[in-house]
Amino acid sequence: MTAQETNLLNAFETTLTGTIGASDLTFTVNSVVDSASNTLAAPCYLILNPDSATNREVVQVTSINAGTKTLTLDNINKRYLTGSAATSGLSHASGSVVRMSPVQQHIEDINDRVDTIINEAGTAVNTSLFLDEDDMTSNSATKGVTQQSVKAYVDTQLTAEDLDISADSGSNIAIDLDSEVLDLEGGTGIDTTTGTNKVTFAIDSTVATLTGSQTLTNKGINLANNTLTSTLAQLNTAVSDATLVDLDDSQTLTNKAIDSDNNTITNIVNANIKSTAEIDASKIADGSVSSTEFQYLDGVTSSIQTQINTALATSDVAAASIGTTDNSNGYIRFTNDFVIQWLRKSTTGNHTITYPLAMDNFYGVYVAPEHTGSGHIRVHSISATQITLGNAEANIQGWALITGRKT
Repeated sequence: MTAQETNLLNAFETTLTGTIGASDLTFTVNSVVDSASNTLAAPCYLILNPDSATNREVVQVTSINAGTKTLTLDNINKRYLTGSAATSGLSHASGSVVRMSPVQQHIEDINDRVDTIINEAGTAVNTSLFLDEDDMTSNSATKGVTQQSVKAYVDTQLTAEDLDISADSGSNIAIDLDSEVLDLEGGTGIDTTTGTNKVTFAIDSTVATLTGSQTLTNKGINLANNTLTSTLAQLNTAVSDATLVDLDDSQTLTNKAIDSDNNTITNIVNANIKSTAEIDASKIADGSVSSTEFQYLDGVTSSIQTQINTALATSDVAAASIGTTDNSNGYIRFTNDFVIQWLRKSTTGNHTITYPLAMDNFYGVYVAPEHTGSGHIRVHSISATQITLGNAEANIQGWALITGRKT
């Protein structure tokens, strides 16, 4: 027999549509499909005239044309197989039964297939299916390998191979995979633990994490490269020697200095200024009144102008007009009608000046020049209402004092 797989259909049976001669290799049948609609497939064994002890023949079909229902045997050796009524000379008429049944050849084919793998005694495999190469040089895709060759190859590879390792610092190392063990050690704050086919690295309690709650000691945080966020209450809890304030709340500051050159102070009212502030008077209004002059107001109990008017009303001065500029004049009139008038004049030649207050009577005059050189002021004429002054030299300034009476 042959180490091959042959096809079987349960309860397949048909009949010949024509006669088969003693040496024919092709014949046709009525059907190639069984009752379960399974199609006959080659190679397969069929029995012609299976119920005839004298004409039974076992054949091996090597190809089937399902369309024409033609069955073909590739050579005469596929006829007259073991179990046939004769080894030659058999013919079969049209209508003869063709049946598929288990035959001796099925078992022999299976045994032949097994024999290609293992001997009949079952003690050894077919060595032609395996390669015994310690170095695996043939690289076959169809052959198996022996246990000895696998072990020899693996041992050679493991012995020859190292695990090369480099790190951020230190020299590179090579672990001999055949004889050495790689030790994975944790550093500061890191522990290692072995498990099932794994090594776990974990930080210990000395390492701070982003989500954990830890107390940091002797650490510096560079605020130029980091942002700290907190609430005022949290900061006040953290600060033990002071109390922090914010820009929005109202707090009373103590022992603080505010540089007004670099800060703007607003919303200051009188109640915010202490009585002992001693603000310099030059900082009031246009600054023309000094602190010394401002202190002259000490003791004033009412309007200064009102007090002056009251004082004038209760004194001997009935009226007064005081002028201090060039070419100005003034007078004082007493309650007894006595009048003192004065005037200042800068003149060249004669000049008549009318008194600021016309008098009823003229009593006397006094003139005085304002210069250091030669020359003087002369009175050319005088009356109760005016005076004429003059000189013959250059422009000379001078004063005139006139007395009289005004009723």
